[in-house]
Amino acid sequence: MTLLVEKKPSWLSLPAGEMAEFPLETNPLSTCQSERRFCVASQAFLNSFDHLPRDQYALAAQRYRRFSQFMVAFRGCGWQLTLLPHKAFVQYDTDNQVIEGATRNFEPLLPDCDVTPYINKMATLFKQDASRQYHINVHQYRVRATLESSGTSVPEGWHYDGVEYVAVLVFRRHNITRNSATFEYRDSQTNEILHTTIAEGRGIVFRDRLHNATPIIAADASGGSAIISSSP
Repeated sequence: MTLLVEKKPSWLSLPAGEMAEFPLETNPLSTCQSERRFCVASQAFLNSFDHLPRDQYALAAQRYRRFSQFMVAFRGCGWQLTLLPHKAFVQYDTDNQVIEGATRNFEPLLPDCDVTPYINKMATLFKQDASRQYHINVHQYRVRATLESSGTSVPEGWHYDGVEYVAVLVFRRHNITRNSATFEYRDSQTNEILHTTIAEGRGIVFRDRLHNATPIIAADASGGSAIISSSP
């Protein structure tokens, strides 16, 4: 799953420069002591990844995808998400030269794919400004692979998302090789390319810089998949 935060100043305070990694299932969701719970993905949430339409704009990638947009605001004891009217997803050709500004129509997230706990998780960890509201894009996707054909979460290769911050959350890595879906990121200060393989049950947040991910390779003939949520 990818969570993309539109260009607004100082949404997150990253503890170590431009990128930070964190576990998905620790730390409370709420600042209210009486409502402290943990980010444990429900079976209904995980099952929602089984009902994703195929990405018609990247058929060779074996990627299945949904997309929705939300406004996020702090109310009471936590951050609340308000679903925005559904519309097409568009990236500027200066950010994604493969798509070249094309309008892409994806089906919206289903109700079982509730990302509210993970938004609260990141808010708690990275201390965003509770006096502001934020616009986020949420992309839910699953990538499949076979021995004959690898899958990829980023068929466009090296690209920008055209936002301020991006979060990538990995919920399952099933029967794929160890280095599949290794995240690659170009540090804007040193121009060095950084590599990290996001483990199952972990996520990363980073400032939108040039980034990429390696293909998803099946470990054996039974095939494999990765289920991911992101926010660009």
